[in-house]
Amino acid sequence: MSLQVALLQESFNVIAAHGEAFVAAFYERLFAMYPETRQFFAKTSMENQHHKLLMSLILVIENLNNPDYLKMTLKRLGSIHAWHHVEPKHFEMVGAALIETLAEYLKQGWSPELEAAWGEAYAELTTMMLAGY
Repeated sequence: MSLQVALLQESFNVIAAHGEAFVAAFYERLFAMYPETRQFFAKTSMENQHHKLLMSLILVIENLNNPDYLKMTLKRLGSIHAWHHVEPKHFEMVGAALIETLAEYLKQGWSPELEAAWGEAYAELTTMMLAGY
């Protein structure tokens, strides 16, 4: 992986300070932008889902320098998403909502460089997850 690890980790530290609020804002944005994604959470405790997403983000950020572990973990996570009938197009929706939520929370710290770094990271991580399909 040739990601900008330090930049991603530094910006995520800002996000982590707002952990629960950030993931709540993300899901709110996702459902507003793509109402069809609500179906995947119809029988899910959103409180638990918020926690799962936050822990997944932390796991990814902490393991950006451990690509073998990350590939294995994300491949498994991808297979879970496939079992729940999440399609590759839904990953694009999630990515769009994630980038917008990052921009909102990082405010003045958000830049074209940071947007590119997160976009590249999300694309690479999604590829790892889709390997589990």
